[in-house]
Amino acid sequence: GLEPVQLAEFLRANELPTAVAVVPTWDEVSNTLDPTLSLGFDTVTKTLAALTGSLMLDAEATQEGWHFVKLMGRWSDHVLLEVALRTHPNFTAVAPGPE
Repeated sequence: GLEPVQLAEFLRANELPTAVAVVPTWDEVSNTLDPTLSLGFDTVTKTLAALTGSLMLDAEATQEGWHFVKLMGRWSDHVLLEVALRTHPNFTAVAPGPE
């Protein structure tokens, strides 16, 4: 797949204004949390939808450059679709999973 750094390099080479922000996967975050805490699907999708919604508001307000969100981790396709249902982005692409 296309990594955020590769995307930024492509956009910069074509002289398009770009900023890249990388957020750790939920798997990486959950390893640093108290093991007694439950981090379920609903919590993850609501939090990611809030972050994605903030990016969408920023994109609409500034109308500068492009905004991309790449979700990674276990069950990322299910999380992606739920976040898309909550935020209504212009475009959503789901990569094929392993066979």
